[in-house]
Amino acid sequence: MKTSLKLIELVRDKGEDIAGNWARDVRKNAKTPFYHDLPDEKILPQAIHFYEHLLKIVNLDDPFAGARDYFSGYAERLYRDGVPLNEAVYALVLMRRHIWLYAEFQVTFITAIERNQAVESLLRTTLIFDYIMYFVTETYETLLKRQAAPKRTTRKKGDYVIPWSSWASLWGEGRDKKEEAFHNLNDPAR
Repeated sequence: MKTSLKLIELVRDKGEDIAGNWARDVRKNAKTPFYHDLPDEKILPQAIHFYEHLLKIVNLDDPFAGARDYFSGYAERLYRDGVPLNEAVYALVLMRRHIWLYAEFQVTFITAIERNQAVESLLRTTLIFDYIMYFVTETYETLLKRQAAPKRTTRKKGDYVIPWSSWASLWGEGRDKKEEAFHNLNDPAR
């Protein structure tokens, strides 16, 4: 499906400016504290590469499949960097918002036809962002499950492990004292 490219062309031509606006916003937004102290060298490439890959998939016949590879990897990088999931998703919301804000402030869509193209383009980019958010949350969930999975030991399923404190009672250590204490409690003659 070919979409009106006006909004997408804006991202292609002004992607670094849009990324800069996003970086300033994500650095001060109360919902993205992880990003507050990160340097420009870390934040800007994240948005620039993101927008470049967005451009590659926007007009694919199957953007869902086209988005999976890059944006699953994108999510893995964020996860490894320690970005909390809620902040990763909100950073995506801000990326989407900054595309539209930039277009509005630049008065990109003036005529009625351009406004219709803008709506079409916005719907398409919103759909793709929905796919991206799906892949990001799916990847985080997979990575969190992997991290939470129990570490494999040399024991096999079904092996019974006896705690050390139980070994003493099995071998009789301290048994005489326990029996003596029991009998002292139950023997009224003593």
